[in-house]
Amino acid sequence: MFNLLYNRFPREIGDPKRFPVNNMEDIYKYLNKKDKDGNFVNNGRKRIFLSLYNCSPNESEIKLDKIWFDMDSPNCLENTKKLHEWCMKFHYKHLMVFSGKGFHFYLLTKNYSNLSNPKRTLYNCHKHIAKEVGLTIGEGDTFDIDWHIVGDIRRIATVPGTWNVKRKRYAICITEDELNKTYETIRNKAKTPSLSSVVYGWEEFDVKPFDCTMKEFSSPLQYDEDEFVKVDKDEVLLNLPPCIKVWLSMKRKHWKRRGWIIMWLRDKGLWRKKLNEPLPAMLEETKSLLRQYLEPEEYRHMIEEDANQPRYLYFTNTKNGFPTCENIKNFGECPLEKGKFCKERKMFEQNGGK
Repeated sequence: MFNLLYNRFPREIGDPKRFPVNNMEDIYKYLNKKDKDGNFVNNGRKRIFLSLYNCSPNESEIKLDKIWFDMDSPNCLENTKKLHEWCMKFHYKHLMVFSGKGFHFYLLTKNYSNLSNPKRTLYNCHKHIAKEVGLTIGEGDTFDIDWHIVGDIRRIATVPGTWNVKRKRYAICITEDELNKTYETIRNKAKTPSLSSVVYGWEEFDVKPFDCTMKEFSSPLQYDEDEFVKVDKDEVLLNLPPCIKVWLSMKRKHWKRRGWIIMWLRDKGLWRKKLNEPLPAMLEETKSLLRQYLEPEEYRHMIEEDANQPRYLYFTNTKNGFPTCENIKNFGECPLEKGKFCKERKMFEQNGGK
């Protein structure tokens, strides 16, 4: 199972603070590390995550060898059945994992080499499959699929076979027969560790047709107008595009939107200071702004657990820039109606923005 899911390196393992791993030996070493008394240091004491894809500062080098779904809603068992039945209909190769609360679904893929935009491809695949199966995407328990995973090529997920310290259950692979049993039956089975797995189907899902713009998946981003007004009145943010103002107004931005905000500030600043400032000074300005508009817990998570995202985008992943206005619309992240573009965005692109 591990060789099927984690066969490309380097990757990142975390608890959830991330560390690089370069081969399977590094993964096993981390999982099996013990203290001087012979007790496990990591597995069983921390919840352990592993990146779904190989890691690279150049996103075009990431190999989209699987499509992963996270289903935690009250209907998670039925939704997993639906996705399994859809895959079986087309003989798609997949396996299923009970995470301790909900279900993780791994759909194996093909033709993922040389994708022009792996992030956009993954986004389109998530949206297409959810539509085909009849599953909803959003934030909160009323939606079938967690919005945060959609198009996220840096996502980390619980390692099958490890202990979920919060739920007091192991992450275990499940079978088709177990899907037809009750949720509690599966949850009780997860009291015992298991590394056995069953892979269904033989046909890998072709991601190549989704490496393109798919306008049917774009729609104006919904937001709280009262919260937006508070941000819009901030004179410091006067010249920022509407999309960034809307993202800043949201209670939780999450990794994807935070990343775009940071890229914009890295490449263009707030337009109230000269861009010839040293990068460390611009980084501190960015962190100060994020501290003001992020919930304290999300800010702490961003700095301490999520690979120090501002520093990562300022000094490590410098090749990727703020997405085009068209791509933001195609990701459903633009608050403007179709066909409308903001003047700030046009100015940015005219001045050499990506």
